[in-house]
This record gives sequence, C-alpha cells and structure tokens, in this order.
Amino acid sequence: MAEIKTREDQELLADGWTRQFNTDEPRLSEALEMYQQMGLEVHLEPVIVDPDSETCQMCFEQDCDRYKTIWTRPSGQSRLDDDLF
Repeated sequence: MAEIKTREDQELLADGWTRQFNTDEPRLSEALEMYQQMGLEVHLEPVIVDPDSETCQMCFEQDCDRYKTIWTRPSGQSRLDDDLF
C-alpha cells in the first residue's frame, strides 16, 4: 500500500479507518455493497494524485471526479467472524 501523506489521510487513520483502494463504477458500487454486507462502515474520498508515485495515475489525472478512494472501519456488529469468512 502507498504511504499515507495527506493530513486528511492521517485524520482518517486516527479515527480508525483503513484505506482499501481507488476505483470507479461499476466496481465502486460492488465494493461498497460487499464491505457493508461484511458489517463494515464505508467512507469515500476523492482520489488524490500523488506526483511522487511510481505507478500510472493518468486516469485519475484526466477524470478525477469519477474515481473514489474507499475507506472502511468496523461498525457495530461485524460479520468478519462468521463461518462464511
């Protein structure tokens, strides 16, 4: 996972959030549903382009409003201990 650099990322981490990944539709809706079914709280942030990254970010640069970063954290009764997982 990439190094967390922004103040907003540091605040989310301090509040118990875990950064998952960047995506757009239709994977965004699929991932949201999956995490919620697992009993996790889900938060979306705009993707921030990292000029120091060694990975390609052209999609994020050209259509930044389309992509979101998914963050999750436990909420209430998590299903992660169920026999299914």
